[in-house]
Amino acid sequence: MTENGLDDHATASPTAPARPTVTFRCGECCGPLGHDPDLQDQLICQNAQCSAAGMPVAVWRAQRARVRRGEDVPAPGAGWPRPVLDGRAHPWVTPVSNGTPWWTLLDGARQARAQDAWLCQMCGQPLDAIALVVLREKKVLSDAGLHPRCLHLAAVVCPHLAASGARYAVAEVTRSDLRADGRPLPPIRPDAAEDDGHLWTPAWTLTHPAASRVSPLCQHQATSRPSACH
Repeated sequence: MTENGLDDHATASPTAPARPTVTFRCGECCGPLGHDPDLQDQLICQNAQCSAAGMPVAVWRAQRARVRRGEDVPAPGAGWPRPVLDGRAHPWVTPVSNGTPWWTLLDGARQARAQDAWLCQMCGQPLDAIALVVLREKKVLSDAGLHPRCLHLAAVVCPHLAASGARYAVAEVTRSDLRADGRPLPPIRPDAAEDDGHLWTPAWTLTHPAASRVSPLCQHQATSRPSACH
């Protein structure tokens, strides 16, 4: 175990993993859903005679439908330390099929709940009044906040962040520092639920924080990687 309470192999940054092996079914005709060649996070019905043919379905929605039908179990819930799946710590907002996470995708229902209830996208637990966000210019990565411990884990575990830390910044924020599609964030809703019918997640951006509250992501990555900021 590391001093953070995580298994050592959970903090490794392996190469980008393959997609889970899973068959998704159309909610209209029960025929197979295939991946949209243009959108990696969307599926489309393969039955040309189906009334839903050509209509995109998000992977996370299709996976939640599998869970409702009893074909799979829900993704691991909120908590710390994070369970290790497929060789790395599982982020709470990442959908899971047959025990294998969709590492590059987000569960829209959990992402929306993280926004509404001010929860950490990595562990799913409540954030303090001041949280951390990862930035690309003013855009907030994954449109949700993080605890310091969870940021450290994400920066080391995520292949994209581990390889591109110098391209991102980290900011200390309160809800008043953020905008959702250009508007101030509404009050926290601690009782917000995971809504399978959730239709839309606003994009978060940062206002104009003090320079002292922004730092390169690479400074938050493992101390064993001293060249991260080069």
